[in-house]
Amino acid sequence: EYVDELTPFLVQALNDTISKIRSHAVNTLGFLARYRLSERLIELKVPEKLLDVACHDTHVTVQEFALRVLKQMLKHEQAKEVT
Repeated sequence: EYVDELTPFLVQALNDTISKIRSHAVNTLGFLARYRLSERLIELKVPEKLLDVACHDTHVTVQEFALRVLKQMLKHEQAKEVT
């Protein structure tokens, strides 16, 4: 599945120097997790990485997006266990 292959690149983009790229990565990961939190997202520690972005990113907009995605992920039981 292409999603599983692309997910590591999205996770890596969370550390990009350009805030717009980080924002898009956060939103895309949120879209992927919207209906189903895949094992691949759990393996790559996406909830933890988004929590780190929400707490430490240098741009408030990126932090807000990460918080919104984390809130959305909490609908999934696996995310509650991980975070």
